[in-house]
Amino acid sequence: MPKLCEFENCRKQASYGYFYQTPERCKEHKEDRKSQYRICRCGNTRPYYKLADDKRASYCIKCKTDEMFSIRKGICKENNCNTFSSFNFEGEEKGLYCSKHKKINMICVTTRKCAENKCNIHPIFNYEGEETGLYCLKHKKKNMINVRDKKCLENNCNNIPSFNFEGKSKALYCSKHKKNNMISIFANKCYESNCNYYP
Repeated sequence: MPKLCEFENCRKQASYGYFYQTPERCKEHKEDRKSQYRICRCGNTRPYYKLADDKRASYCIKCKTDEMFSIRKGICKENNCNTFSSFNFEGEEKGLYCSKHKKINMICVTTRKCAENKCNIHPIFNYEGEETGLYCLKHKKKNMINVRDKKCLENNCNNIPSFNFEGKSKALYCSKHKKNNMISIFANKCYESNCNYYP
């Protein structure tokens, strides 16, 4: 039996309530309460699962039954996994499983691939001035550069930066163009305080 709105003399079904609580009001009398379609019937989290005949999702991953499916596109098909799917067999375009649950011989089908025939590596190389990668490191053409990663701040330098001043987290210069007193911010330094040598 559906719960009715608690507002005096109201006979409408309650579908609005406070965050993660039982619905207590109808739409007309909701005040600052939220729609409980946004909360699983257990009251703990958002619902993403429904039966084929249901109009809306009513259950979270913990409360769903085996015959329910996710309304979110691209969710891993593995039971009780709520991770986005990006793996399937070669030639397919839609991901079915996440990296943890992918089956043998499955590849990532949701990202761009190297333009070289039968290469499934993500491309990051192209000619200077281009923004989208066409080839991977193995198949890049002559004079192609890495167009995905940040470049050294020095003019006409296409090296990847790894140096900056101590205390900074963003690399600005490559090893060739680093300024005096700059250190590599990616390398593991000695644990001793004030020591910038590498173990």
